[in-house]
Amino acid sequence: MSATTKMFKTDYRLIPKLTHDNYPTWRKKVRRVLVAMRAYNILTGDELFPEGNGSAARTLQKEWHQRANDAIALIHLGCTDDLLPWIDDIDDPVEMWQTLQGRLDNTTNQVGRTQIVRKFHALRPSKDEKITQYFTRLIDLRKKLIGSPETISDETMKTYIFSTMPKEFETTIKILEQQIPVPTAQQVMDRLREDADRTELTKEIGDESTGSALYSHRGNNDKEYSCTHCKMNNHTTESCGILKRLNSGGGSRGFNRKKGEEVLCFHCGRPGHTRAECHSRQRGLDAQNRVNKRSTKVSMAEANTALTQHGI
Repeated sequence: MSATTKMFKTDYRLIPKLTHDNYPTWRKKVRRVLVAMRAYNILTGDELFPEGNGSAARTLQKEWHQRANDAIALIHLGCTDDLLPWIDDIDDPVEMWQTLQGRLDNTTNQVGRTQIVRKFHALRPSKDEKITQYFTRLIDLRKKLIGSPETISDETMKTYIFSTMPKEFETTIKILEQQIPVPTAQQVMDRLREDADRTELTKEIGDESTGSALYSHRGNNDKEYSCTHCKMNNHTTESCGILKRLNSGGGSRGFNRKKGEEVLCFHCGRPGHTRAECHSRQRGLDAQNRVNKRSTKVSMAEANTALTQHGI
């Protein structure tokens, strides 16, 4: 038994058998084994049977036959029983390979390509799958039609993605449709992936019920915390006003004194007072006013100096 045959037997156990429905996947995997066996070029016709009568030529011919026979065995044993009648009487690996391709490769005939186009236009994002997985399925079908009359153009790809995305991507899609220069299908998918990742991250933060994983101790005081969402001290994500507004849809909804609910300041995020009552906000406004007054005084002094210098 040759070294190539041993390798083929070891690797082949990982490859599913060829059926009526899995030819593209089967072909890719078997091709890798054939390349490792140095037999794939024989199947494609790039490596012909070596001619000659000398000792060196006979050695090359024997080695060529061995690799061709390994390829025949790989293809034959790689088919399910219902496909074997197509190739049982064929001893030429090239003819075996082409026979299976002609019968099972849908991309080589118009009927098969039409089925791929229909399958493409029937795809929709599944509820439990990530957007990346949906895009991968679209790209795989599009690749099968490259170079054929049914090739899916970049514009068709974009239009189809826009029409099938969930409603939460509506704003992003409107932005992409108005963007100049016009983005490619790949750029559209990249942008939508980024939005999906951000949405998933926000959802994970909003799903936290205790906030214990989203705050950190600061200094040596165990009572002093820093919220990792808004970066402010003295509270955790459980009481973070900014995070609660994010989860409740923003605005003042959900925080109503008249209904007896806890009031949260929309400026500092701390409970117990409103934005209008916030001392932190007022201190900031007072500081800004002092800066403005000093600037005004300096400007007036500079103006008086200039007038004096000009004798006015």
